[in-house]
Amino acid sequence: MDRFEDSEIDYYSWNDYTTLNQFSLLAEHARERYHAQLNQETIACLEDLNDHNADFYWYEWKMYEAASKDDFLLAAQYDDDRFQSLEAMMRELDRMAAKYNWDLD
Repeated sequence: MDRFEDSEIDYYSWNDYTTLNQFSLLAEHARERYHAQLNQETIACLEDLNDHNADFYWYEWKMYEAASKDDFLLAAQYDDDRFQSLEAMMRELDRMAAKYNWDLD
């Protein structure tokens, strides 16, 4: 959750005045989150969720990387992919909650 919260903080920190260098720093943060997720040890029942999380952080990294190279069209495409992976992550969490009778409220 800390990793995801850090991602959200970074995501809402940029605006029309964010420089390419600042996007480069955001890309570095996202790259670190991606590699941390890849190195996350999980139990077998969490592997699918972990894979969706890794996808999310990879798209986040690539989004910032594209923005840091002034390719905002590609960055927008990666942002769309990031959002799709977030939706997949939430579907997997909901599936697991139903399977294991978790209360997510």
